[in-house]
Amino acid sequence: MKLGLALVATIAVGLAQQSGESLQGDVERTELVEEHAEQGETVLPWAIAVTLMSALVAAEPYVRERFDRPSPRVVTAVLVGASLIVGMGATYTVIDVGHSGAKSVWNDVGD
Repeated sequence: MKLGLALVATIAVGLAQQSGESLQGDVERTELVEEHAEQGETVLPWAIAVTLMSALVAAEPYVRERFDRPSPRVVTAVLVGASLIVGMGATYTVIDVGHSGAKSVWNDVGD
């Protein structure tokens, strides 16, 4: 289930990038818009990494069943550590890209 959700999220990221690229021609090309567009390209690799980590976590019981080594504690520790790193990296990237998008839209409001 979680793997499916990660896959759907990765597809949604790709669709959001395509949507942003098509909208880019309709907005004024400012430095902030360019920055947001460049940053937006960094989200998909993180989404793919989250999906791959989900696949590894889902496959772990089957792999452990077939092989006696390494120890389950080591495998679990590695998967948890890697998942945390990937999850934090993806979260930071999405927040950073979203913030740059908000700045590009709302920068002139109130001036």
